[in-house]
Amino acid sequence: MLFMLGKIYKKNNQFFLFPIIIYYIVMKGRLNEKCEIYSFGVVLVELLTGKRIFDENLPSDSAQRVAEILKPILINKEMIIHVMDPSIHGQYSVAATRAALLANKCVMTYARHRPNANDLVNELEQIQHL
Repeated sequence: MLFMLGKIYKKNNQFFLFPIIIYYIVMKGRLNEKCEIYSFGVVLVELLTGKRIFDENLPSDSAQRVAEILKPILINKEMIIHVMDPSIHGQYSVAATRAALLANKCVMTYARHRPNANDLVNELEQIQHL
């Protein structure tokens, strides 16, 4: 089962898929590994920031704007402190910084810029050993 398919939500008795799923189904006619990588990146960003990227209470275009705002910040190590979950009061490890940079790679707009599954697993294993 695809990772992102768990991200279906209900609002006003209607069911919605997040925009990335809709894009790949309508525009590309398929879901693939890079969709899964993107979905994993979204979850990783949510874990690191303590914020929901896709919130059923926001219009879908607002959710996309939040994701777009986070991406440039996550790639700049100096700005990561402004994005990380404030409940950890700036006390995050080198592994958390590496995870943030990995999350940024996973949510790149163009699938060809995202890591493949093997590269993702290798990077996660390296982060785990820090």
